[in-house]
Amino acid sequence: HLSYYCRYVLRLMENERASFRYSDSGTFIHRILEVFMRAITNEQGLRRDVEFEDIRRMVLEETERYILELSPNREKLGKRLSHLFKRLSRLAVTIAMDLYAEFRDSEFVPRLFEARIGHGSEYGIASPVIELGNGSRVNIYGVVDRIDVFRSGDDVYIKVVDYKTGSKKFSLRDIERGLNTQLLLYLFAVCRSQSPLLREKLGCGEDGTLKPAGALYMSTAFPPVKLDSKTDEKTALELAAAGIRREGILVDRDE
Repeated sequence: HLSYYCRYVLRLMENERASFRYSDSGTFIHRILEVFMRAITNEQGLRRDVEFEDIRRMVLEETERYILELSPNREKLGKRLSHLFKRLSRLAVTIAMDLYAEFRDSEFVPRLFEARIGHGSEYGIASPVIELGNGSRVNIYGVVDRIDVFRSGDDVYIKVVDYKTGSKKFSLRDIERGLNTQLLLYLFAVCRSQSPLLREKLGCGEDGTLKPAGALYMSTAFPPVKLDSKTDEKTALELAAAGIRREGILVDRDE
């Protein structure tokens, strides 16, 4: 019990030697996408002047910063890790291109990243509480990868997104059976929050309401594409981005 309290409540962790394993790929992709999304948005919304070379440069620069944090002596990184980061950065560019295209054609704007739910929430988002049959209660906590918003008057529509480096299927049948409800719990926790700081950050008016708009998994496990010797890098990445899929549920409304 003490070890659980120290790790999950106090969040005390042992210092570990800097290293990078294949299982850390998801953490790397999350960081690159968070930095990228912050760079292409501001209080007014999405920047409209971003080109392919800008996306590529942003991703490669953040990749280099990540590598230097991991190994200040770049030459000691090794061939295996150098190759892995080259492949991961190309993957990150592909996803970043797809995300920019999504928001360029959408009224939604990414607003919060890595938002904690429950204990330690920097925005005051309270844990969803589940009442069990025996009278006990369970508090749910976690982290939302991205929260997108769409303002309609004083109201704000909320969409939560979870990045998956593997494939992830969304099933209404599972939801009906009480399985895989994580994203919906996060969505309702955000929408039911009374935190003034959260409402301010999301742009909700004093008399406005936070309304659920959707919950999506975004998978980066897209299928391989066939190329020929004449295909340039930008076209190749666009073809790869076309295979990126989103799974989830959205509100069916015209506004």
